Amino acid sequence: MNKGVNGPHRVNAFRVLWGRVKEHPLARVGPGLITGVADDDPSGIATYSQAGAQFGLNMLWTMPLAFPLMAAIQSMRANIGRVTGKGLAANIKAAFPQAVL
Repeated sequence: MNKGVNGPHRVNAFRVLWGRVKEHPLARVGPGLITGVADDDPSGIATYSQAGAQFGLNMLWTMPLAFPLMAAIQSMRANIGRVTGKGLAANIKAAFPQAVL
């Protein structure tokens, strides 16, 4: 029996904690959540702040065009990853020449 570092209690506590994490609603979101928040880096925030200060609401017309396209891409990427078990770069590497990757 694997007793872990501090005995069997530590192993059982880990299993209970992992069970709670897997049951959490955000655990079902998975790659979509990670991909969605990956663009919130400081340089992106600075760029978006400057663009917003310069253009205001003048670029809002692009949202009805861009959002369905972004949602479709995210859905396709999630399905590719779920089916193949690999990320987008690994699938591109397997299907295309090195120059494309």
